[in-house]
Amino acid sequence: MLAITAMSNRMLSEISSVDAMASESRHQIKAVLQAGMAGGELHFALAAERTRASLRRLLADRLNQFEAQREKQRKIFEKARQKREIIENLRSRRWEEYKRVQLRREQNLADELHLLRLSSSLRETPDE
Repeated sequence: MLAITAMSNRMLSEISSVDAMASESRHQIKAVLQAGMAGGELHFALAAERTRASLRRLLADRLNQFEAQREKQRKIFEKARQKREIIENLRSRRWEEYKRVQLRREQNLADELHLLRLSSSLRETPDE
């Protein structure tokens, strides 16, 4: 998931770079058009602009793919976390139940021992 996030960040950075280049190119074209520009130069500038736009679409598509992969991984991790929590809760409940059963057994043994001592002491006392 970290690799996907890193790639998404890289795509965002590249898109930002392409946008900055396009903006700078538009400013330069505007300045050159005001001063006068040859048709060939204008044609080249427009072709470069289309290439940048195409590159930006490609990068945006790749970014969308990375975002979809990241969302898929997030859902997988979320399901795994939920399963882990369920297992931990089940384990905890079983442990608590085990401790309750053990305490009940210990109490039963203590009760039986007390009753045995009581009955033993009653047998040892002489009848009056």
